[in-house]
Amino acid sequence: MLSVNFVKRVVTAEHLQDNSKKQMNKPLPYVCTKRTEQREAKALQEAKKRADQIGVGVTREAQRIFDSVNKTLPCEWKGKDIVVIGEVTIVAPYGVENCSVVAGAEKTLQQVVKVLSS
Repeated sequence: MLSVNFVKRVVTAEHLQDNSKKQMNKPLPYVCTKRTEQREAKALQEAKKRADQIGVGVTREAQRIFDSVNKTLPCEWKGKDIVVIGEVTIVAPYGVENCSVVAGAEKTLQQVVKVLSS
């Protein structure tokens, strides 16, 4: 596919010189469709993962906090709350005092507090 923005001019076969016409008659190189499908699937999966990491209806500050925590600990959005590896939940306004923790996950909470404090 080509974006029309990149097309500078269109030349028809009638306007080509003999050398260019000979090159046009060469067969196209082999393209492994299985490999291209795999690359497409991987790209779509990565795009979905990036899209899932963008909070809906949250402030820029909330997104910045999510991104900071997500650098060290995997996070996900659950509505407007940040959930860190299913153990720590950070609710608005996303400060240290707004963290709740599942029993036995105090180490994760300590790591989240370090990130939020910096």
